[in-house]
Amino acid sequence: MQGSFSTIPCAYVFENTSSVTDFMPTEQLKKALANTLETFSILLGHLRHKVTGNILIELDPDNINHPEFLDWPPSVVTVGPIATTASDSEIHMLNVHVIRLKENSGLVLFISVLHYAFDDANFFVFVNSWADTMYGMVHSAVPPIRRTYSFDRSIVRSYLTTSGQVLIDPTSHAIYSTPNVIIDWSTLLSHTTLGAMLSKTTGLAKGEAHLFHVSQRKLNELHQMLQPHLIFGTSHISDNDILVALIRKLGPPQVEEHASVRVPFDLRSRLNVKENYTENCLTGLLIRDQVNDLRRPTNAATLADAAAQVQSTVSSVSPQLVSEFVELISAHPTSYLRPLALTASRMRTFLVCTTCVSLTPLFASSLSIVAFLPPMPSTDGVNVLLSSNPTAMKGMLVDPFWENVGELVW
Repeated sequence: MQGSFSTIPCAYVFENTSSVTDFMPTEQLKKALANTLETFSILLGHLRHKVTGNILIELDPDNINHPEFLDWPPSVVTVGPIATTASDSEIHMLNVHVIRLKENSGLVLFISVLHYAFDDANFFVFVNSWADTMYGMVHSAVPPIRRTYSFDRSIVRSYLTTSGQVLIDPTSHAIYSTPNVIIDWSTLLSHTTLGAMLSKTTGLAKGEAHLFHVSQRKLNELHQMLQPHLIFGTSHISDNDILVALIRKLGPPQVEEHASVRVPFDLRSRLNVKENYTENCLTGLLIRDQVNDLRRPTNAATLADAAAQVQSTVSSVSPQLVSEFVELISAHPTSYLRPLALTASRMRTFLVCTTCVSLTPLFASSLSIVAFLPPMPSTDGVNVLLSSNPTAMKGMLVDPFWENVGELVW
């Protein structure tokens, strides 16, 4: 439920390469969507707030929360990063907006789903299912086999295991277990009031975002450069390990004593969940550093140390550790909002998403957020989206080591 008050937005651009007159007609898109929603019925529910601070999604066949489907909206992005009410005073679980391009050359399809329903991974499961249904209708193909998805959280609990030792790091444990008057009070607000408050708050802070491309050649060079400095047992570090390590060292803070990186990991793979469970299963893994260590010049030795720490931390995520996270969050119903306290603290925090597959970043955040994205077709390597406040971004853009690794796209 961390970040559940936010949205998952993505814009897709489709080119009318065959110059067909009726390209991706709206009614066909709606029909394919309706068929898909029979499987993903959770997107037809209403948000309901409990006095304990929890948010529920209520499904009622007699009171469907219809998606907002707009044809020719005033702009591509018509939904913000926070879940807020629409013109009908309802918070829609799903927003779909279609913009036709000039001279019937194609269209832009904007899709936004509330994090209350899905995490990023399952957002794309839904989108791909809709695409498969649409493809079958357009090409008169055999309809795809409809898979069964579950939204029952008891599935995750059935896979939990216990250990005789505490595996969660003290900082993460404190984040979720230590009361915070303002944050805990916020969970008592209705989801509509919370959305309005957070939307106004995030609108006050300015963000700046840039997209970089790191070629496979550069990644290979980094591997070769770091190899002599890696101790035995860490020679199998990945591209992600190196990139996260490099991001950690971008423009270290000048005042704080600590800095951290939160890397989301998927509970399903760690618990070996067999069912197609589609609700939120991403939990942030905290990698914390002394700022003095980050201020050390970035070179082969210091980057190898940082990459080894990332690799060690990520590989340590066991079923027992996952179980502790689930039990900790379950024991503190208001804890899903407590990571927000980090944004008001003096501890500089990066959120690094290593599993994002969105091709179109839509919002510039004042928080330090990094997303690793797939490259454009016919291009190797990885795209890196950096978003932060303008002051921090200024230092990132002039980092000499990063300038040599990442090519600025925009």
